[in-house]
Amino acid sequence: MRHLPYCFFVFFSLSVFYSAQCQINITPTSFCAGDTVILNASALIESQEGTNNSSLQFSSGNYMRIPISDALSDFEQVTIEFWYYQISSGEEFIIATEYFNTGWGFHNENPNILQWRVEGGPYSLGGSNFSIPNNEWIHVAGVYDSQELRLYVDGNLIASEAYTGTISDSRNEDIVVNRHVWASGSSSRLSGYLDELRISGIARYNDNFTPPEYDFVSDEQTLGLWHFDDLSGNMLSDDSGFNNHGQSNGVGTTSNVPYSDYNTASNVSYVWSNGETQTAIQVVPIDQSPYSVVVENGGTTIEETIVLNPNMTCCPGPGCCLDGQTWDWDQMGCVITNPTDTNLDGCTNLTDLMDILSAYGDCAAEESAWQCGDPLEYQGYDYSTVLIGEQCWFAENLRSELYANGDVIPTSLSDEEWELTNIGAVTVYGEGSDCQNSSPDIDACNTDESLTEYGRLYNFPAVLDARSLCPTDWHIPTDNEWSTMTDELGGSSVAGDMMKTTFGWNSEGGTNTSGFSGLPGGNRGLQGENSGGGLYGDWWTSTPNSGSAWLRNLYSDRESVDRYLAAAITGGLSVRCIKD
Repeated sequence: MRHLPYCFFVFFSLSVFYSAQCQINITPTSFCAGDTVILNASALIESQEGTNNSSLQFSSGNYMRIPISDALSDFEQVTIEFWYYQISSGEEFIIATEYFNTGWGFHNENPNILQWRVEGGPYSLGGSNFSIPNNEWIHVAGVYDSQELRLYVDGNLIASEAYTGTISDSRNEDIVVNRHVWASGSSSRLSGYLDELRISGIARYNDNFTPPEYDFVSDEQTLGLWHFDDLSGNMLSDDSGFNNHGQSNGVGTTSNVPYSDYNTASNVSYVWSNGETQTAIQVVPIDQSPYSVVVENGGTTIEETIVLNPNMTCCPGPGCCLDGQTWDWDQMGCVITNPTDTNLDGCTNLTDLMDILSAYGDCAAEESAWQCGDPLEYQGYDYSTVLIGEQCWFAENLRSELYANGDVIPTSLSDEEWELTNIGAVTVYGEGSDCQNSSPDIDACNTDESLTEYGRLYNFPAVLDARSLCPTDWHIPTDNEWSTMTDELGGSSVAGDMMKTTFGWNSEGGTNTSGFSGLPGGNRGLQGENSGGGLYGDWWTSTPNSGSAWLRNLYSDRESVDRYLAAAITGGLSVRCIKD
């Protein structure tokens, strides 16, 4: 049997980063005692590198709502921060609890004076200290450390005031962007953009600081985190794990962002348990051996330990096999080096030839064995397959209405039935009563055309069902297996272009040099609506996370493949199968 490593993690310091997968890469993945093994920790910081794709766009008359939750209702300490770009002004709350007179809010006080108000206004930080500019990104942070309120703009302290107690809203109102409600009415007067909104349960800034120019990574103190890089229907995802998903009331997204490409690798340091300080090290395990690394990256410290578990009985070195044999890792045993040397004397001569001729004709001709790249018949349909690195993938989306054992998957659900079901279900794009068609080639809302082009969409309970969606010897890929593929294609920031087809996309397709043949099959949302057909494709992984699950997304005008937590497990996404 192959012996593989396993990991455990310790996280500490100012910012805490969690991972569900082992992120120390091991080469080779199978090894014997005494073999040289390379450990590489570069993947530990890859999640903090990439591209900021979009920001929230709002204008007079529209706003975003974040339903209140226990995580966002009472703060003994808090940091509320965001990037803000004002196009046109008006006396209005940029972000606040909806009925402000009992809560908190960041206010544009005419003429363009920034204030942070607490308890409806008795505590108002800002005064005339800072005037909000038009057509310019600024970073705003309100910090409360249980003793003092502080307001920062672009990392500079502009106001502070003593305060004790809990910041809360006695009416338990929702949090809103560009909205103000009072006893006799409401308003939404501002026009502009908002990006990287984060609410934390600690005071993150005590002194002046440099505003972060990278997407935040959720840590154990993050109560709400909105990147605004994905707008699915009217849903704006919360990536904190608390599922405080924002609701659009007319708002959209825009490519105007405070920063674009970012890379933090130049600020990273590594310290291994053996004292070495480079990204990758060579080790020679002779028994179960733990190795750990501490990675410092700005305000984030990550410690990860991996235990190498070598095969103590295998013999890959010289002398472990008989003459004429070599060690085979797949079979975990010795095999004949030269099959034509039938008597294993180290030479191929007339004696060997006579042995072969004497056996000729004993067996009927064999059919050639199935290989990745050949079509695979499953439930009456021939699926294309493709080899990417060492993984064999379906090269098209699953379209089955049956589990692998033949049981029927519930289908043809109404919007209400789709929203309420908690068992496995399958649908076709266009079955929802509200349907978006962005395809340049087909009518995506025509179920016959979308089934032919995109296959079917499945909810996450169907993905996890023990009866299996995929054929025998195949399974739905894990989050880690998706990452293995994108790493093989050069990383998630560029792999999307190689995974998209050259046709069928609303803005621009890809090169499909990987053979993955990704199409923009859209999804079926939480309330049964269909969105994204022709614009983007979403694929489930089989990896759940905090009541949700990881997915992968390809978007029409992006070269990247993006990794998100699903808004809910009841959504309908595309599915691919991968060989065991």
